[in-house]
Amino acid sequence: MIKYYNTVDDVNTIIHGDDNVSMVILLIARYSDVKGVYSKLKEDTNSLENLLSDTVVLGVPIEANKYMKTKHGTKNNTYAMITEIINEFKIKENKIPCLYLYDTLDNSHSIVQIDDNVNIYKLLKNIIVARNNYIGKNHKKFNKKQWAANNMELIASKLNGRENALNKFFSKTENIVKLGTLLTGAYTGVSIISNKIYQFSCQNFYHIPSKYFNTDISDKASIILFMVLFMCVPLLAYFEKKYLISDGAGKITVIAGVFSTTIFAILIMCYLNIINLSVILDIIEKRTNSLIVNFIYNNINIIEIVTLVLAAIGVLSIVLFDNIVKIKNKIIKIIIQGVAFVSLFFNIVLFVYSIIFTISSDVSEKTKYEVLLENNIEYIILSNYNDKVLVVNFDMDEDKKYIFYTSQYKFLDRYSGVYRYITLNGTPIIE
Repeated sequence: MIKYYNTVDDVNTIIHGDDNVSMVILLIARYSDVKGVYSKLKEDTNSLENLLSDTVVLGVPIEANKYMKTKHGTKNNTYAMITEIINEFKIKENKIPCLYLYDTLDNSHSIVQIDDNVNIYKLLKNIIVARNNYIGKNHKKFNKKQWAANNMELIASKLNGRENALNKFFSKTENIVKLGTLLTGAYTGVSIISNKIYQFSCQNFYHIPSKYFNTDISDKASIILFMVLFMCVPLLAYFEKKYLISDGAGKITVIAGVFSTTIFAILIMCYLNIINLSVILDIIEKRTNSLIVNFIYNNINIIEIVTLVLAAIGVLSIVLFDNIVKIKNKIIKIIIQGVAFVSLFFNIVLFVYSIIFTISSDVSEKTKYEVLLENNIEYIILSNYNDKVLVVNFDMDEDKKYIFYTSQYKFLDRYSGVYRYITLNGTPIIE
C-alpha cells in the first residue's frame, strides 16, 4: 500500500503503526530534486499498489499527493519537512534523494540513493524480489530468528551497485596469480637483502669471510612471513561474516560460523602476541639494565595476561567493526571504540617492533650456540656451510665470559661428534 507522510510522527506511524507490515520503503526526496519521479508516480500508482500488497508499505512525501490518486493516507498540500525527517533518522544530506528501506522483522534498515531518472516501480520490484529471495533461499520455513543478518544493508548495497573490493579482486584468477607472484618476490627479496646484511654483520663480528654465513636470515624471513599471514587471520572472520550475510545465511548460521572462526583467530593472535612479546623481551634483556629486566620478569604473568586479553579484544574489534559503528548510544560507542583502538594499537605496535627486532638483531647479541665435541676437543659452531659446520676453538675467562678464537677456523662433518646446546651470559669476546 501507499501512505503519505508530512512530519516525523507520520513517518514513525508508517513504520511502527501496523503489525502486519513487514517492510517499509520511504521515498525521502525534496520535490525540487526529483520532479520527474513525482510525476512518474502518477502513471505507476495502480501498478505500485498491486506490487506492494498489504505487508509492504511505500511512504512518500505528501507533496507527491498532487500527482497520485490512492485511497490510502491523508491528502493535503502541506510540504513535507524533509530536513526534519533526515535529521531524525540521521541520514546525511548527500544521501538525499533516496529510498529508506526498513524491515520490521529485525529492525534493519539501509539506504538506496536515487536520481530524477530512476524508475521507481522497477526499483521497488527489485527490492521486493531481492528480499523475497533472501527469505526463501536457504529457509523454507521462514521466521524472525532465521532472517538474514543485516538484510536491508545487503540489499541496498547490491542495488547501489557496490561490490566488495576484496571479493572483486579475488574473483579474477590473474589477480590471485599476481598476488602470489608479488608475495613470492617480496619473500625472495627480503631473504636476499637480509641474508647479505647478516653475512657482513658476521664477517665484521667474527672476522671470518661473509660467504660462510647464510642460513639464519632465511629462517627469520620465513618467521616474518608467517607472522604477517597470522596477523591477517582476524580479517578472515570478518570477511566470513560478510560472505555468510551476502549468501543469505540466517542469523544462527552467521553467529555459529563467525564464532568458530573468531575463536580460532583469537587463539592465533594470542599465540602470535606471545611470540612477539618473547622476541621483544629477549632483546630488552640484552640491551637494557638489570633493573628493567627484573621489573619485567617480576611482573611477567601480568604482562602476559594483558597481552592475551588485548589480543582477544583486537580480534573482536575487527570482527565486530561494522556493529560497533552502528551503536546509537554515543557514550557507550566512544568507550567501546576507545578500548578497540587501544587494543589494536597495542597489537600493531607489538607486531611491528617484533619484526623490527627480528630483522635488526645483530649477531653480536646472539647468546645461544651449539658446541661440538670431536676427538675430546670442544668447538663452538658458528654456522652451517653445505654439509659442513664452521667451528672455532673457545675458552672461558675468570669472569666466566666466553672467548671465541676466530683467527683460526675449520670445517667439520656436521654429522660427526657429539652436540650440546649452551646459552652465553653475554656477548662473547672475539680473539
